Amino acid sequence: MRRFYGHVDGKGKFNPNLVDDMKKYIGTLIGKDIEIRVGIKGKARTNSQNSLYWLWLSCLEKDTGTSSKDFHMRFATLFLQDGGVLVPHFRSTTELNTVEFMEYMDKIEQWARENVNEDFKFPNPENLYN
Repeated sequence: MRRFYGHVDGKGKFNPNLVDDMKKYIGTLIGKDIEIRVGIKGKARTNSQNSLYWLWLSCLEKDTGTSSKDFHMRFATLFLQDGGVLVPHFRSTTELNTVEFMEYMDKIEQWARENVNEDFKFPNPENLYN
């Protein structure tokens, strides 16, 4: 999987080298089913978000006895599956932008309420969504 990044100017045009790179890559995929997504590039998830994520996983580990790494894999499987029926692809949390990561954390919090304890609370510092 490859990601391409560029900028669209005020006239709706973008870097022609980007188009060339995309065409070259797509040429390597002849005969394969592909998915193309176009959207606004967001800011990558922050180190603070990642630190909080691992703190949350350690809270779950302490409460349930299941390791943080096992929860990390479980949540990727549940919430980060990205296409692929026969061979699923799971996105890494490093690929998420700040908004996607916030949504991912919301799903984990909901999962914990439903599967661990409805009163389960995670630490939630104010700078999580910055």
